[in-house]
Amino acid sequence: MGDSIARALNVVRNFAGAKTTYHSPGPPAVEIPEIPGFAFYVLGPPRDATKLQNMDKHAADELYGLTCAINANAAGDSDWVLDDAAPFDHRFCYPPAHADQFFPDYGLSDLSYRRIDDQWFRSVAELAAKLDNFRNNTSLVLAIERIADGKVLLFPADAQEGNWLSWHDSNMRWNARGSDKAVTAAELLERTVFYKVGHHSSHNATAKGKGLEIMRKNKNLTAFIPVDRAIALNRSPRGSWRMPAFELYGALLQACEGRVARADIGWAVEVKGVKRSDVEGAFLGLASSTDWKRWISSQNAATNVSVHDKFVDYIMR
Repeated sequence: MGDSIARALNVVRNFAGAKTTYHSPGPPAVEIPEIPGFAFYVLGPPRDATKLQNMDKHAADELYGLTCAINANAAGDSDWVLDDAAPFDHRFCYPPAHADQFFPDYGLSDLSYRRIDDQWFRSVAELAAKLDNFRNNTSLVLAIERIADGKVLLFPADAQEGNWLSWHDSNMRWNARGSDKAVTAAELLERTVFYKVGHHSSHNATAKGKGLEIMRKNKNLTAFIPVDRAIALNRSPRGSWRMPAFELYGALLQACEGRVARADIGWAVEVKGVKRSDVEGAFLGLASSTDWKRWISSQNAATNVSVHDKFVDYIMR
């Protein structure tokens, strides 16, 4: 997959007449002459380090501590800096190069079994996973507006909580065309008709109050989830990638009146007659039969969405 992504990016970079431009999150909205009638709003990633480190309430502090430890180790003894997130108070910590002044026996070969200098390597797999999550918050987030009617397509990539919250900062305001009123991220979310669900619909990549609860005000909202649940559940450690996440899946179906399409199965369907251990078994009882009857009717009425074997088409009307 990495190779295919690289090749796709090269096609974009080397496209005849292509010119690369770089934009920071926030105003102004970007209009591209080759794509008339649309405005592009860059919402993320945030430039605030605290928001980049805010993945969710369970992981943020732990990741920040690991990141600080890496930075301190990589800096070298001469530039050694103790960060405020270190686990011990400053008075109990000494630069590694001067440790022998206080612990003269520390470097003796017969006491090497007591040293913990390289113990952090034992956690390299866990560390890599956490850094991968940290990187998710650096995702480019685009809201694409059709100027004629204000309808918005939202693409948040793998953005997690800190990225989502940053869109609502006071500096994230765009001047509305022909009006003194400023456009905010909340207004863009409220006008969103198509939501590419963040990070394959993991539990911590769609904001609630600052995200889906605003989008659901639009009665035409449709969501698309790029996920293959069978593959996700087999990722290591097995069963840890539960995508779509149960609670989020249910919330999306409620917000979209059932108009939720997945890359692996097409339209979301009611799960019944399977074991809990089956791929879709976790979704038994996700909603009532009455809800599913209403949602199927809504899916059938969505003539702007067509599900094919290899892809799903969405037409913004």
